[in-house]
Amino acid sequence: MKLGFIPGIGGPTLLARAVGPRMALELLTTGRPIGAEEALAKGLVNHVYPSDRLLDEAMALARQIAANAPLAVKAAKRAVRGGQHLASAEAMALELEEYGRLFVTADRREGVAAFNAKRSPAFRGE
Repeated sequence: MKLGFIPGIGGPTLLARAVGPRMALELLTTGRPIGAEEALAKGLVNHVYPSDRLLDEAMALARQIAANAPLAVKAAKRAVRGGQHLASAEAMALELEEYGRLFVTADRREGVAAFNAKRSPAFRGE
Protein backbone atom coordinates (compact mmCIF):
# COMPACT_ATOMS: atom_id res chain seq x y z
CA MET A 1 0.00 0.00 0.00
CA LYS A 2 2.72 2.44 0.94
CA LEU A 3 4.62 1.73 -2.29
CA GLY A 4 1.64 1.83 -4.61
CA PHE A 5 1.07 -1.89 -5.12
CA ILE A 6 -0.12 -4.99 -3.29
CA PRO A 7 1.89 -8.03 -2.19
CA GLY A 8 2.33 -10.53 -4.99
CA ILE A 9 2.62 -14.30 -5.31
CA GLY A 10 -0.65 -14.96 -3.49
CA GLY A 11 -0.01 -12.67 -0.52
CA PRO A 12 -3.52 -11.22 -0.20
CA THR A 13 -5.20 -14.57 -0.89
CA LEU A 14 -3.05 -16.51 1.55
CA LEU A 15 -3.36 -13.84 4.22
CA ALA A 16 -7.16 -13.80 3.91
CA ARG A 17 -7.25 -17.57 4.29
CA ALA A 18 -5.01 -17.38 7.35
CA VAL A 19 -6.68 -14.53 9.26
CA GLY A 20 -10.03 -14.02 7.53
CA PRO A 21 -10.99 -11.39 4.97
CA ARG A 22 -11.69 -8.53 7.42
CA MET A 23 -8.34 -8.75 9.19
CA ALA A 24 -6.53 -9.30 5.89
CA LEU A 25 -8.10 -6.14 4.49
CA GLU A 26 -7.11 -4.17 7.58
CA LEU A 27 -3.51 -5.36 7.42
CA LEU A 28 -3.26 -4.93 3.66
CA THR A 29 -4.93 -1.53 3.39
CA THR A 30 -3.16 0.06 6.35
CA GLY A 31 0.23 -1.36 5.44
CA ARG A 32 1.15 -1.41 9.10
CA PRO A 33 3.72 -3.97 10.20
CA ILE A 34 2.85 -6.38 12.98
CA GLY A 35 5.12 -7.83 15.61
CA ALA A 36 5.62 -11.42 16.65
CA GLU A 37 3.10 -11.35 19.51
CA GLU A 38 0.36 -9.91 17.30
CA ALA A 39 1.18 -12.46 14.58
CA LEU A 40 0.80 -15.18 17.22
CA ALA A 41 -2.51 -13.77 18.43
CA LYS A 42 -3.84 -13.64 14.86
CA GLY A 43 -2.75 -17.19 14.07
CA LEU A 44 -0.11 -16.22 11.51
CA VAL A 45 2.58 -18.07 13.45
CA ASN A 46 2.31 -21.04 15.81
CA HIS A 47 4.93 -20.06 18.38
CA VAL A 48 7.10 -17.13 19.39
CA TYR A 49 10.44 -17.71 21.12
CA PRO A 50 13.35 -15.51 22.12
CA SER A 51 16.08 -15.64 19.48
CA ASP A 52 18.46 -17.53 21.78
CA ARG A 53 15.92 -20.39 22.08
CA LEU A 54 14.55 -20.38 18.52
CA LEU A 55 16.80 -23.04 17.00
CA ASP A 56 16.46 -25.38 19.99
CA GLU A 57 12.67 -25.05 19.96
CA ALA A 58 12.48 -25.56 16.18
CA MET A 59 14.66 -28.67 16.43
CA ALA A 60 12.54 -30.03 19.30
CA LEU A 61 9.42 -29.62 17.18
CA ALA A 62 11.13 -31.25 14.20
CA ARG A 63 12.18 -34.22 16.37
CA GLN A 64 8.63 -34.56 17.67
CA ILE A 65 7.27 -34.71 14.11
CA ALA A 66 10.04 -37.04 12.92
CA ALA A 67 9.25 -39.50 15.73
CA ASN A 68 5.84 -40.14 14.18
CA ALA A 69 5.00 -42.46 11.33
CA PRO A 70 6.33 -40.75 8.17
CA LEU A 71 3.52 -42.01 5.96
CA ALA A 72 0.94 -40.68 8.42
CA VAL A 73 2.68 -37.29 8.60
CA LYS A 74 2.62 -37.06 4.80
CA ALA A 75 -1.05 -38.11 4.72
CA ALA A 76 -1.97 -35.47 7.29
CA LYS A 77 -0.23 -32.82 5.19
CA ARG A 78 -2.07 -33.96 2.06
CA ALA A 79 -5.42 -34.00 3.88
CA VAL A 80 -4.99 -30.53 5.36
CA ARG A 81 -3.47 -28.87 2.31
CA GLY A 82 -5.70 -30.62 -0.20
CA GLY A 83 -8.89 -30.30 1.80
CA GLN A 84 -8.68 -26.74 3.02
CA HIS A 85 -10.37 -25.29 -0.05
CA LEU A 86 -12.78 -28.12 -0.73
CA ALA A 87 -16.38 -28.40 0.34
CA SER A 88 -16.73 -30.36 3.60
CA ALA A 89 -17.94 -33.54 1.91
CA GLU A 90 -15.03 -33.51 -0.55
CA ALA A 91 -12.53 -32.79 2.22
CA MET A 92 -13.91 -35.69 4.26
CA ALA A 93 -13.63 -37.95 1.21
CA LEU A 94 -9.98 -36.92 0.85
CA GLU A 95 -9.38 -37.71 4.54
CA LEU A 96 -11.04 -41.10 4.15
CA GLU A 97 -8.86 -41.84 1.12
CA GLU A 98 -5.71 -41.00 3.12
CA TYR A 99 -6.95 -43.07 6.06
CA GLY A 100 -7.56 -46.03 3.77
CA ARG A 101 -4.02 -45.83 2.39
CA LEU A 102 -2.58 -45.90 5.90
CA PHE A 103 -4.79 -48.67 7.22
CA VAL A 104 -2.86 -51.38 5.36
CA THR A 105 0.65 -50.13 6.17
CA ALA A 106 3.24 -51.81 8.35
CA ASP A 107 3.61 -48.54 10.24
CA ARG A 108 -0.07 -48.61 11.26
CA ARG A 109 0.30 -52.17 12.50
CA GLU A 110 3.49 -51.20 14.37
CA GLY A 111 1.79 -48.18 15.91
CA VAL A 112 -1.13 -50.22 17.22
CA ALA A 113 1.17 -52.99 18.47
CA ALA A 114 3.41 -50.47 20.24
CA PHE A 115 0.40 -48.78 21.84
CA ASN A 116 -0.97 -52.10 23.08
CA ALA A 117 2.46 -53.16 24.40
CA LYS A 118 2.97 -49.71 26.00
CA ARG A 119 6.24 -49.17 24.15
CA SER A 120 7.56 -46.62 21.67
CA PRO A 121 6.88 -47.51 18.03
CA ALA A 122 9.66 -48.17 15.54
CA PHE A 123 8.26 -46.69 12.34
CA ARG A 124 9.98 -47.53 9.05
CA GLY A 125 7.86 -45.63 6.54
CA GLU A 126 6.33 -48.81 5.17
